[in-house]
Amino acid sequence: MNHLLVALALTSLSGCYSWIGGNDDETAVGRPPVSPDTAAPTEPGEPPDTGEDGVVLKEGFASGLVNTGGCSDTFMYAANVDDTVALAFVASGLAEQAHAAGTSTENSFDLSQSEVSLVVYTGENVSHTFCNDALWLEVIVQHEYHPLSGSAALSLEPDLDEEILYEGFWPADATLILSDVLLSTGEQLPEVHLDTLEIQAFVGWLPG
Repeated sequence: MNHLLVALALTSLSGCYSWIGGNDDETAVGRPPVSPDTAAPTEPGEPPDTGEDGVVLKEGFASGLVNTGGCSDTFMYAANVDDTVALAFVASGLAEQAHAAGTSTENSFDLSQSEVSLVVYTGENVSHTFCNDALWLEVIVQHEYHPLSGSAALSLEPDLDEEILYEGFWPADATLILSDVLLSTGEQLPEVHLDTLEIQAFVGWLPG
């Protein structure tokens, strides 16, 4: 099995922007590079079966994604307790747009298009680099699941009373609702359906 040590140090504003912005780069947008291996299904919240194939998703995995957070403009995530499964969502620039509009905003996306990024990672410590510049764990990514179809609705409530402290600071409360998402690794693994998932997080700030 090939494992990959991820050492993403988000210690500058320029680093934070590259961390969320590179939609043309398969390893950008705040997610770790991939070590391509595979896994046996596990129930959400149960210890993963990390046989020679690693960790794969099974139906109902979203119910175990109880640890949530967000940062930047706009990055949101949800992970299970064991941090063997983590979902990451990126929609760049929308918190700044909400501040420019001076009011809450609503956005809808077709996940089969490339306008936003949604990825579900499986492995070990897979959310450790998310919104975090103090890294001490080895991150092993065994699979990336990408949407074949589905929708995302993102609402942002900008904190207009908060002083803008630096370029890229657009504080806002975000709510993401994913619906009817079909996920695939592009490998010889079963496709997995995510019925619905809601994530709430504070975004618009830069780690570091």
